[in-house]
Amino acid sequence: MTGGDRYLQIADLHKQSLPYGFLSSLKTETLAAIYRALDCSRGCVVIIKYDQNGLAGFVAGSITRKAQIRALLSHAFSIGSKLIIDPALYQKLGKMFAVARHLGVASDLKQGLPAAELISIAVSLECRGQGIGKVLYNDLVSWFEHRGVSQFHIRVGGALQNAQHFYESLGAMLVPEIKIGINDETLIFMHGDSHTN
Repeated sequence: MTGGDRYLQIADLHKQSLPYGFLSSLKTETLAAIYRALDCSRGCVVIIKYDQNGLAGFVAGSITRKAQIRALLSHAFSIGSKLIIDPALYQKLGKMFAVARHLGVASDLKQGLPAAELISIAVSLECRGQGIGKVLYNDLVSWFEHRGVSQFHIRVGGALQNAQHFYESLGAMLVPEIKIGINDETLIFMHGDSHTN
């Protein structure tokens, strides 16, 4: 399988598993370019698991928001060229500006959050309930630890009860006093030194 095919599969799985939010509103090719940028950037990672049927799941993370921005900027032409041909681009401009504000480098640090972040995690419908999500999460924890990172945060939609329970079951703790993001429905979970999974 070529790298391009891998990122298209990741983008498809993202759109199927995480249908809400700005990233899922993008064309598959644009989202694939974003995941490629993250995976090719120092300070970011996309960890992929396959089973006999193909892509089972993935998790993406970054050490800092600056690493995410660097990744996107280093692939700006590829991402931008796909955005420009997106027919709904002009409808999405408001959300794009909100995401850009949300990506403000200092916003997380001002809230007292660790700089590292679990960006997204998804498991295919056929593979759910087999522990793949837990393996991916723990692989990301190990990736962070190998880079000297002991804490990271996770943004979760307030209505996504299953995701909230998943993170809690792996030792992440809800930080109730912090709500950041594009809307006030975003909850923050934190995985850190004193938490075990």
